[in-house]
Amino acid sequence: MAIKAIVFDFDGTLVDSNKIKHQVFYDLFADIKGADKIVTTVLKEYPEEHRSVVIKEIFKKLGKSYELLFEKEYEKFVQKYGELALTRVAETKEMPGAGHVLKTLAAYFPLYLSSATPQDALVALIKKRKWDVFFRAIYGYPRKKIEVLREILSLSRINPWELLVVGDGQSDKNSAEALKCKLFLIGKDGNLNDLLQNHELLGKR
Repeated sequence: MAIKAIVFDFDGTLVDSNKIKHQVFYDLFADIKGADKIVTTVLKEYPEEHRSVVIKEIFKKLGKSYELLFEKEYEKFVQKYGELALTRVAETKEMPGAGHVLKTLAAYFPLYLSSATPQDALVALIKKRKWDVFFRAIYGYPRKKIEVLREILSLSRINPWELLVVGDGQSDKNSAEALKCKLFLIGKDGNLNDLLQNHELLGKR
């Protein structure tokens, strides 16, 4: 069955940003003794959750002695995370072949972007790299990935097996499998050029 549209993830798929975003949590709580171990635990439990959820869980595990700090500074922590993450991700390198792959595939397929990155920040990051011209639509947080896939399928009037999801995370895998879309998971080397060579998925162009 031929693919008629493609949905890309952002972090860890188009840009090498997963470790960078995790490091920001460690930096936010660097002044609190023992917080680094708690951050590690929370990130293992919530590897793809929004920053607000992760920060709230870190404060919970820090215990009652930090309840007052949580009440007073929680919003500031979330805002500071957003500022630091946006700056660092904007400067990080793209995954191998990302720009070339987007440019190549945009000539043959409608491309979409779906990410847990907040909508405004996601659009700003894509525009900074001048990738916005490749996408029909950009979907960021708070939209859920499965919700985005349903919308694309409806608007495009295509079957699930005609939609390809390209990503590296469990949320990409789960949403694609739930709706029976095609799936291409990024390998450990993160080389997106492998996708161009997958003629079984993309067909011959």
